Amino acid sequence: MISKINNHSKNKLLIYFLIYLTFIASFVFGENSSGGSHRDFLAMQMYLDQISINFKQGIALFFEEGQGHSPVFYIIKSGLENVFTKTASDVLILTLGFSIPLVFYSILKKQFIGCNKNLLFLISLTLYLSPYIRSSAAWATNDNLGILFFALSISKFLTYRKSQNKNLKSIFLCFFFIVMASYIRQYYVIITLAYCMFLYKNISIKYFFYLGIFSFLISIPG
Repeated sequence: MISKINNHSKNKLLIYFLIYLTFIASFVFGENSSGGSHRDFLAMQMYLDQISINFKQGIALFFEEGQGHSPVFYIIKSGLENVFTKTASDVLILTLGFSIPLVFYSILKKQFIGCNKNLLFLISLTLYLSPYIRSSAAWATNDNLGILFFALSISKFLTYRKSQNKNLKSIFLCFFFIVMASYIRQYYVIITLAYCMFLYKNISIKYFFYLGIFSFLISIPG
C-alpha cells in the first residue's frame, strides 16, 4: 500500500517536472498565447527601469502616467532584479505562476473530500493549458502573483471552514493572503467582503474585531 502511494507521488512529481519544462520553454521562446502579456511586459519594463534608477521618481512616473493598478508588484520585481538578475527574477516569477495549479489541487481536495484524488489532480492540471497563466509566467507580469495569493487565501479559508476545531490561524492566514493579492490587484478587495459576511455569523465578535484590526494593520502600507 505504501509502495503504491509512493509510486503515485513519484508519478505526480514527474508530471509536474515535465510541465515545468514546458514553462521554461515558454519563457525561452516568449510564449504570448494570451495575446497581451508581451505588450504588458513592455509597458511594465519602462516603470521597472525607472524605479530601479530612482525609486521616488519611478513611482511618481507610474501615477503620472495614469496607471490604474497598484505599483507594489513593480517595486517587488525591481527589488528582485537589483538583488539577483533580471533573468533570475523572471524565472522566480515564472515558478510562482507555475505553482498556481498546485494550490488549486489542494483547494479541490479540501472542497471535494471523498472524491477520487487522481481525478482532482487531472482537473487541476487543466490550468496549465491556460494561455493567461502561461503567458503571464513567460513574461513575468503581475497577474499570476495576484492569482497565487488569491488561491492561497481560498485554500486557507477552506482549511478553516472544513476543520472541526476551527483553528483561527487559518483564517488569519486567509486574510493575510487576500490582502497580499489586493496589493497586486485591487479588485481582490471584494473577496474580503465576502469573507466578512461569512465570518460575521461564524466567529465571536471579539475575534472578528481582532481580524479587522489585523487586516487594517497589514493594509496600512497600501
